[in-house]
Amino acid sequence: MPERMCMICKKRSEKQNLFRFSSVDGRYLYDKKQKIQSRGFYLCDNPACLNALSKHKKVKVEADELIKILNVLKKKNKDILDILKTMRGSENLVYGMEENMEAMKKGRVKLIVVPADIKKNHMIELETLCERHKVKKIVTGKREDLEKIFERNLNIVGIMNKRAVEGIMKKLEVTNEST
Repeated sequence: MPERMCMICKKRSEKQNLFRFSSVDGRYLYDKKQKIQSRGFYLCDNPACLNALSKHKKVKVEADELIKILNVLKKKNKDILDILKTMRGSENLVYGMEENMEAMKKGRVKLIVVPADIKKNHMIELETLCERHKVKKIVTGKREDLEKIFERNLNIVGIMNKRAVEGIMKKLEVTNEST
């Protein structure tokens, strides 16, 4: 599958996992189906990148196009939080930064869910580990969202069960296609 790079954070990902913006008549439009034949750029699903794009000085994207992406991210965020609620008592979850880092190194964690407001140095460290150990990462809402679900001070949740991860990823793909 072809890879592309997020214009803001420069992170590489499969094309289908990124949002594409295409230049049409001097404006950048959200190219949901990635079919518009023109120059464009890609944006990852990190809310911080969407925020940075809204303030970008060289690339002007209309507010209504940014709102479309924001709505997709909100739906995705709601879906992943709903899934985590159902898994709350599961033995397939790993809680906390150190525990997840150790579990990733041992190959036990297959997916991590990280709030967008996590410290930047932690995010960089997690991204490096995810790449090295082939762990999927979902950036979602805020830390307080995870804390409400699990009723504890929490900054990251890891999921160990491979089938559960496949189900979550499939559900999120369907969400992106239906919006």
